[in-house]
Amino acid sequence: MAGSALPKSVPGRRRRAGTDRRVRHANVQAVAPRPRGRQDPFGAGDTALRMFPAPTGVRLQILDLLTTEALTVAQLAQELRLHRATVQYHLAHLLGEQLITETRPVGSGKAGRPALLYQASRHGSVPGFPVRKYELLANLALRTLVSELGEPRAKEVLRAQGQEMGKSFLAKAAASDPREWSPRTFEQEFVDGAMRSFGIATKVLTRTADTLVFRCYTCPFLEAAESMAELVCDSLDLGLHEGIDQGLGGVRTERLTCLGHGDPYCEYRMTWGAKAPRARD
Repeated sequence: MAGSALPKSVPGRRRRAGTDRRVRHANVQAVAPRPRGRQDPFGAGDTALRMFPAPTGVRLQILDLLTTEALTVAQLAQELRLHRATVQYHLAHLLGEQLITETRPVGSGKAGRPALLYQASRHGSVPGFPVRKYELLANLALRTLVSELGEPRAKEVLRAQGQEMGKSFLAKAAASDPREWSPRTFEQEFVDGAMRSFGIATKVLTRTADTLVFRCYTCPFLEAAESMAELVCDSLDLGLHEGIDQGLGGVRTERLTCLGHGDPYCEYRMTWGAKAPRARD
């Protein structure tokens, strides 16, 4: 990581970067300080932050913004309240690490060339040493499970494990801040809290008194999900949300789209007061 360390800058600029971490964006929480006493239901902590030297918190903010939509340098500078040159400097490093992509959109009808758009890479990961390929181990474990149990039984086991995981995650989130679960509290404590601390970029689309619709733009099991979606997505993930529903009580979650099945994001719709459990396999 020494090669990506930021050069020394004037004190005023460094203080500004630190101040600008408080981004005014509804879903930017990657570098926000965790409230005192709040537990991480997934046990992930702030690992991603510890992997970067402190000055590179701005890059995490940029990655967070670019995960849900493509933005120009000007838009990023406005969102982060930074000078364009500073944003371009960080973008160059992120491009070099292949964590983001750069594209020029088709002409919009305005004079001149349209501004370049930047977006987080679908398979980007924080560079580390040595290189690790955990997706190979995950695929091997899943194939071994199918080989030993048969596919139908393997799916049942993964779904049951997912249900236990969902109940456990929700219980830990509730223990850290006990309150009655509603669409609003679930959004705050789980979607924008626990899920994001686990490295999942989320965005809430709509929320009413009894419904919540949100998207997940990243998946910690993406490589395994893409190669074995019927096991990871349609068994483990299905069970995970069933477990959360059971823990909430009277809630039904439907998965509308899925990264593992080729969609650009996973979208979920949760309904409070639902009487029938989700039946989709």
